[in-house]
Amino acid sequence: MEEPRGLLVVDLAERISSEIRRRKLQPGTQFMNTAAVARRFKVNGTTANRALQLLAQRGILERRQRSGTFIADPEKRAGAPLRRVYLLIPEKHFKTEGLMADGMLLGLQRVLPRAELKVGFLPPDETAAVEEMISEAMRVREPAGFVLFRSSLATQRMLQGRGMPAVVVGTLQPSVSGLASIDRDQTQIGLRLVENLLARGARRLAIIMRDQLSPGDHVMLDTALRTAAAAGLSAAHIQVRCLSADFQSARAAIGDIVASSSERVGILCRSHPLALAALSVAESVKEQERAPPVALADFYHRDASEPGCPYMDALLSPERCGEKVGEMLIELMRKVQPESLHTVIPMELRV
Repeated sequence: MEEPRGLLVVDLAERISSEIRRRKLQPGTQFMNTAAVARRFKVNGTTANRALQLLAQRGILERRQRSGTFIADPEKRAGAPLRRVYLLIPEKHFKTEGLMADGMLLGLQRVLPRAELKVGFLPPDETAAVEEMISEAMRVREPAGFVLFRSSLATQRMLQGRGMPAVVVGTLQPSVSGLASIDRDQTQIGLRLVENLLARGARRLAIIMRDQLSPGDHVMLDTALRTAAAAGLSAAHIQVRCLSADFQSARAAIGDIVASSSERVGILCRSHPLALAALSVAESVKEQERAPPVALADFYHRDASEPGCPYMDALLSPERCGEKVGEMLIELMRKVQPESLHTVIPMELRV
């Protein structure tokens, strides 16, 4: 069953919560099971189950083994230092890559069970949208925090110094301070992927980045270039391209790189959409000895699928990453200095 574009588990959880309030369901009342929720809201079973999990962790529902799902008693809910968490996600990146794994939401809600999760998809001109959410958080006068995904310099600067806890999922922008952060080990990503491509017979490298670079991209790119240089590749043997996620455009650009080289080209792709284009090019090369090996830096699991090429995988599960973000927000509420709250997620090459 195809779900509406942009539907997140947190969106469905809010719709279910609204229905519970509208129907004035009392504690102890049996609620819909996973299959019934999937039918009622026209989503698949996985999304329905995760939304029910989210509400159970929030203390709105209680799931009893072999008995079913029931409305929870609000008096039994655990306390939490934050009542609202704003998740700021650039709309463009969510549409092309689905950056936020459902497990991260579940982990965040487990640590902050009473917090309402509010998703804000940021338009290209995001300044006004971010300012509006900050203003809303200040008006409500309830403890609120922010989680920033692939955030711009403008967004990070607006949050620094506002006195509200904020965690950047990614690398801090230059000159920004006063924010906590959690990021994948970008140095390991650049090192391991270049080593993998060279071991698979690549004599040239094409490093395919997104069309908009972040500080984490710079760290990965610098490491990849240093690793290639240490292996004896000169600048003439390395090409860097910043491409949009459009399949046809990316495929054409990557195809031109491969066709213009008499040697085997290894393709390091920053995102999954770019890797799909590179794999399509590789499949079209008739001479097997010239088919370019492909490796992927960023792959975010939403199901059991694999990307079709070697990729870097985080050694922390999405749920544990969400828990770490929640724990950092709590530490910030306790006035721990943000500069001491920077987590690097260890990475592993999957082949």
